[in-house]
Amino acid sequence: MERLVKQSIEDQNMVFIAVDIEVYELNHKCVTEIGVAILDLRKGNTKDAKPVGRHLRVKEYMHLKNGKFVEDASEKFEFGKSEILTLKECANQVKTVFEEIGDKAIFVGHDGANDVRYLRQIGADLPEDLLMADTLTLWKVGHGEDGPSTLGRLLIEYDISSWNLHNAGNDAYYTVQALMAMYGKDTSQE
Repeated sequence: MERLVKQSIEDQNMVFIAVDIEVYELNHKCVTEIGVAILDLRKGNTKDAKPVGRHLRVKEYMHLKNGKFVEDASEKFEFGKSEILTLKECANQVKTVFEEIGDKAIFVGHDGANDVRYLRQIGADLPEDLLMADTLTLWKVGHGEDGPSTLGRLLIEYDISSWNLHNAGNDAYYTVQALMAMYGKDTSQE
């Protein structure tokens, strides 16, 4: 996968789609937020490419707030305006993103297997042959050691400024930035 990611960045022929899921800390069956960040390298030079972020809040669970074990940043999306949709609408939005991009999509996550599991749980089944790039796994491959276990630590490792982690939209956006930083590309807003 590392070679494919590097080649895709160099060839500018793929679309990296980061997805992050936030769940209610007292009941992990309640998906409260979905973040999606799309970095379309088919549009031109990676030097100028910036992710496009989305933050989907699940209408049915907006009353559930984290804060006991993890920060609640559900109202602090940094890269646009949050969208409030039903759980079914959220699942359909995510499925549609992957369907529209098709075989040029690479799913990006930090320990992304959990996010895929939650997406399947809510009915957003992704293609079986979907290519996946996990920033945690790629760190371990590239450095031969245990990597930063959290996204926040990975961002520090690459000197990426971040605000309001544990907002699914922000986390997805920062995950794409971390992936690009691993390969020497800067997608920051500066």
